[in-house]
Amino acid sequence: MAFQLPKNEILQGKWTFHYLSPAQNKYNGVLYLTKKNLYFQGNFQIENLSVSAIEGGFVIPLEDINAMASQKDMLLFNQLHIQMKDKEVHIFDRGVLPVGGVIKQINEYKNK
Repeated sequence: MAFQLPKNEILQGKWTFHYLSPAQNKYNGVLYLTKKNLYFQGNFQIENLSVSAIEGGFVIPLEDINAMASQKDMLLFNQLHIQMKDKEVHIFDRGVLPVGGVIKQINEYKNK
């Protein structure tokens, strides 16, 4: 089933990422930005020897974000690190594509 935003929200940005969960699971999916929230909708769970289709995702309220940073992994891969006010960290890996523009666009709505 295709992801649908809640009726009261309008899409402001959309990017494909790998999400690295705090439990060290890896998911491929899409990160959606609205004026109030980030939504991650997973498509596949990626393991060492297999890939499984999944359905589901989670919401990150922009008001709960404490800080964001761009970090390099293995000198090549660009990651977006989102630290929440409760100190939990969400890591989104974009491969060789830059994440600076993503951070800028999220900050545009986070700071309103």
